[in-house]
Amino acid sequence: MDKLQTPDNCFSNLADYPFSPNYVDLDDFEGGTVRMHYVDEGTRDSGVVVMIHGNPTWSYMWRKLIPQLSAAGFRAIAIDLIGMGRSDKPTKMSGYTIARHEKWVEQALINKLDLQDMNIVLHDWGGIIGLRLIANHQSRVTSVIMSNTGMPANDPGASIERMARKGAGLLRIFQLYVRFKKNWQHWKMLAAIVKKRCRLRMCQAFQHLILTRGI
Repeated sequence: MDKLQTPDNCFSNLADYPFSPNYVDLDDFEGGTVRMHYVDEGTRDSGVVVMIHGNPTWSYMWRKLIPQLSAAGFRAIAIDLIGMGRSDKPTKMSGYTIARHEKWVEQALINKLDLQDMNIVLHDWGGIIGLRLIANHQSRVTSVIMSNTGMPANDPGASIERMARKGAGLLRIFQLYVRFKKNWQHWKMLAAIVKKRCRLRMCQAFQHLILTRGI
């Protein structure tokens, strides 16, 4: 699998994000491996809270919650889904499916970290991906918090690109423009729809790749 990584210097001196990076190598289902990043803070002698973000964010969205959980005595783990944040980013859309995301998260949390008694926080796509993990490993889960999420109605093995709902009129024209316009600076649109005070920091994980590789 061809993949990219956001350079480490893109994450230097991010406000409220002083956390040391941690990584696990996962099967990419194409004969190689893919690297997933996660934040791991707090004591390992107490309950664990696992946070799974949505799209198009990364573990940075939990930056305020992680210290609070750690101070309260919890082990706080926030992953970056593959394609997000400090995790590897497959270059082809066909490399992304809900089924693969589910397996990657399962490999990371169950096979690699061997987590038990998890309190899982799911947001947006994190819920679509994480609910399958919870269903398959109920004995490892203590509680679940869900925000703005649900279950996918599409085939989980289908490419995420194919799962996008076809638009009509101006929306469809915009979708086609975004898809075929080379070097379109997606991060500028993302920056415009998140809070001004953190917008550039939230985009930091993607801006370098978009500007230099045109993805």
